[in-house]
Amino acid sequence: MHLEESVVHGNETARAKVHHAATIAGLAFGNAFLGIAHSLAHQLGAAFHVPHGLACALVITHVMRYNAVKNPTRMGVFSQYMCPQSAERYASVARFVGLDACEVVRAGEGDDADDDAVNAFLVEALIDEVEALRERLGVPATLIAYFEEQQLAQKGTQVPITREAIAAKLDGLALAAFDDQCTGTNPRYRPTSSQDSPLPVFHQWRRPSPSHLALAFSFPAHVQRTSRSIRIWR
Repeated sequence: MHLEESVVHGNETARAKVHHAATIAGLAFGNAFLGIAHSLAHQLGAAFHVPHGLACALVITHVMRYNAVKNPTRMGVFSQYMCPQSAERYASVARFVGLDACEVVRAGEGDDADDDAVNAFLVEALIDEVEALRERLGVPATLIAYFEEQQLAQKGTQVPITREAIAAKLDGLALAAFDDQCTGTNPRYRPTSSQDSPLPVFHQWRRPSPSHLALAFSFPAHVQRTSRSIRIWR
């Protein structure tokens, strides 16, 4: 993979390929707009000075799983999109990078395996692959891990950022993320219940409660955790 070759070995050809890919991606999102990965990353950068690329890496797999649901709820309709197709698009990317759904097909009835089940399997496989790539590249998986790395790099001279410091900013961060210009074009906008969302700031957005706002970036001890909770700072 060009990204891994570029980072790990500094290969010039691989770096050129990554540059071209990033340019093409920029052209694409200039046309298709962005989503809540950027909404959240903007807040992490503003509040904690996390580099934007790293902030996106911290939230991307959580956002992928959040968006990849069947019939996601949206606040509005954009003429250029027939309907949200995140699961199908992620599944297509998974196939492109060589992942397959043989296991779920065998569990079904050959070629008649349920398309939704196949897509769901491929989405999780793609998320696993992204997280494995992040680990191979040495990208921290959580905010706390990033801050700990910064402390080591600064030989303890930097003031540490604690879980308590992060928690104190949660309500403001969640409100700002909800109001970010990238949120309105996210494929999924307004889940029907907090249990079904890793970003419950979008739940009951007309009258958000502090607990829902806090859940946008973490799960405090007093809140019931779900199996698919976003835990970018744990």
